[in-house]
Amino acid sequence: MKAAFIIDSTASLPNKIKNLANVMEVELSVRFPDGEVFSDTTDTAESKRFYNKLETSEELPTSSQPQPVEFYRVCDQLVEEGYDTVFGIFLSSKISGTLQTAHMILEEYADHFNSYIIDSKGTSIQMLHILKEGMAMVEEGRQPQAIAEEMQWIADNSRVYVMLKDLKNIVKGGRATSFQAALSTMLRVFVILYFNEAGEVVLYDKVRTKRKVIKRYIELVQEAKDRYPAGLKLAFAHGNAPGEVKEFEQAILAEFPDLDYMTTYLTPVLGTHGGQGCIGMGTLACRRPQGE
Repeated sequence: MKAAFIIDSTASLPNKIKNLANVMEVELSVRFPDGEVFSDTTDTAESKRFYNKLETSEELPTSSQPQPVEFYRVCDQLVEEGYDTVFGIFLSSKISGTLQTAHMILEEYADHFNSYIIDSKGTSIQMLHILKEGMAMVEEGRQPQAIAEEMQWIADNSRVYVMLKDLKNIVKGGRATSFQAALSTMLRVFVILYFNEAGEVVLYDKVRTKRKVIKRYIELVQEAKDRYPAGLKLAFAHGNAPGEVKEFEQAILAEFPDLDYMTTYLTPVLGTHGGQGCIGMGTLACRRPQGE
């Protein structure tokens, strides 16, 4: 088996993975009302510039999924390089049409390679984790169908939670009234959203202080750790808040020093809705030993 992976840019791939020969990234983008377009980048300087512009823009930018031509370009390259197996990992089908576009185009290449589509049921750090686990299973020599099924199991059993620092972007996007946003700010109410079992973004909780958000995150990690004793990893993502995410890391990892973790910026597409200062945490189920 010669296997490759296609993944979309919301996964926040680090350069060491993005530059691997068998990992292909398709890129989303955002466009502000003044016409400026930002690629869905992981570059720190560009991410900061995006978040600064987001803070001052009266309207939210609009996001665009990868263009079909980008999928065709990637698939043609995979054929040229002789891959016979392709795994596609995309942000939740409940919030983007990227997965559907990928599925449609990959079907056209069925005579060239076998493809397996994974609905991450989430985004960002969850997708990156699924990719890493998939790559490890290829190295272990597992069969393609078994790898795809286990990657989907990981997606189904991992969760991403996001604390919104304020509701400003939710108001701009038409999902809350200005009065609700002002009230939340006055009461110091932090809203926690999460991707549910279906991959939909829904309200998880509302808490009064940041300290209580951290306490709630610790409880969620413990619940996940009890549920998956064979393996769990943590991940953190933030909307241009490197100092604040460090505070979350230190408090949570003090309770769970044995857990591996990673931290990344939320890319512009995701930051559009989370806004400046949002803090995300992922409880990420690890692959199960073969035969379980």
